[in-house]
Amino acid sequence: MAGRLAGKIAFVTAAAQGMGRGAALAFAREGAQVWATDVNEQALSSLQEERIQTRVLDVTDEVAIDGVAREVGDIDVLFNCAGIVQHGSLLDATPKDWDQGFAVNVKSMYLVSRAFIPGMLRKGRGSIINMASVASSIRGLPNRFVYGTTKAAVIGLTKSIAADSRSSDSPSRSPPTTSNKAFAAMPFAPARSTRRRCREGSMPSPTRCRRARTSSRASPWDGWARWTTSRGSWCSWPRTNRCSPPEMLTRSMGE
Repeated sequence: MAGRLAGKIAFVTAAAQGMGRGAALAFAREGAQVWATDVNEQALSSLQEERIQTRVLDVTDEVAIDGVAREVGDIDVLFNCAGIVQHGSLLDATPKDWDQGFAVNVKSMYLVSRAFIPGMLRKGRGSIINMASVASSIRGLPNRFVYGTTKAAVIGLTKSIAADSRSSDSPSRSPPTTSNKAFAAMPFAPARSTRRRCREGSMPSPTRCRRARTSSRASPWDGWARWTTSRGSWCSWPRTNRCSPPEMLTRSMGE
């Protein structure tokens, strides 16, 4: 269904290539006015052909971020996609690797979110999508020491923003929390889940595998649909439609 973002303004970081670029194009196809940013000016320029506004932006530069935020004004959707992957274990990681990883993967999201959240709060609505990873607090992977640590921080950052947006004890930072005006922050690697029963030996189809919402007491952006068969295997989506041993997925889900 086209036009789902008609009249909305979306801001995307790391939009010159990969998932950031794909998201910018998808937002534009759905009718959003898109602002795409990246440090790669040459790769970014091709998005202008898609009627997307582009700006060169270093997401670790607080002054530059504030300047672009003033130019763009209030937005409806923020996709923090910028990130860097360092390879190696703790013994391989240098202090420079550590600082760079946190600057690009975590501090950038803090700076960009802080620049745009006041406008969302004024309007009482908005969505923030932060690029996390399974390699994080969800699951430790070999040779991803710095990367996994930063992505765990991204999940914590996202949950903190979400909690503050709902808390009535947070002065001047709490927009309406009705279903159509609630401010939502969502990581790509949520940590909670609901369960649904599959038929024996069957796999959930993509149409059945829509991300499930948790109960009203939990934040809706923590939803991760999870299925089980009578044979004891767990299936998760959207990360994968493949079944994993129950102990592996249970461990990776942090339960």
